[in-house]
Amino acid sequence: MTNKLRQTVSAVIPKYLDREFFKNEYLFVKDAESGLWSHTSGKIEHGENPLLAMQRESSEEIGTMLDIKGIIGIYQFYSQHKNWVTDFTFLGYILQEPKIIRHKEIAEIKWFSLEKIYNLRRDRKLKAGKAQTTPIENLIYHNCAPWPKDLVKKSRGI
Repeated sequence: MTNKLRQTVSAVIPKYLDREFFKNEYLFVKDAESGLWSHTSGKIEHGENPLLAMQRESSEEIGTMLDIKGIIGIYQFYSQHKNWVTDFTFLGYILQEPKIIRHKEIAEIKWFSLEKIYNLRRDRKLKAGKAQTTPIENLIYHNCAPWPKDLVKKSRGI
């Protein structure tokens, strides 16, 4: 088997705009085949840029585009399939209520507290466990203040 280079995207999706990140809940999807939970994510297709790939993946997996606020980080790791992966992880908020679009791929969509996410990691119920928690940790430890009030009002159309 030949090792491949893969480029992927994922999104950390907090539930509340005006809540501190460590007190928030985060959207996860459950893989129908493995039964493992992960952020909305997927491969970057040929000719796509990471931002467009993230919007396509979110539409395909949870039925909504994202209001992307920025990039949390670019992570590199060796996958369980022996591929070298570069993942572009975004911070985004849903624009409408999420729903399962591809029932053969996604079994469930759920919001989890940080405590529950760590319990899932401990119980090995997260796909690539550390890859799911590291972006949230980076978000919390490098920007744990709530969004500025004027940004919250603007994004809600107030």
